[in-house]
Amino acid sequence: MATRREDEEEEQMKLRRNTNTRRMTTRREDEDKKPRNLRRNTNTSRMATRREDEEEEQRKLRRNTNTRRMATRREAEDEEQMNLRRNTNENRMATRREAQEED
Repeated sequence: MATRREDEEEEQMKLRRNTNTRRMTTRREDEDKKPRNLRRNTNTSRMATRREDEEEEQRKLRRNTNTRRMATRREAEDEEQMNLRRNTNENRMATRREAQEED
């Protein structure tokens, strides 16, 4: 009888030990997951920040390109205005010369 009782007690202790081991393992796994989740969140944040930086850089490039285009357009318009004035002045001078020649 004593042996049976000892065997049952030993069996109960093994079950408790296994249960505790399982609990500890589960706890350890949960703790292992936390840093992984933190790293994943950190990496996601970094990726989002990097994406935002790249988008901002693209906006700046577009803004600079648009500014350059506007400046080029303005320069072309200024050049056109100068050409028109020159032509107008040349026409006036030619008209004066012709009028003087007629006199």
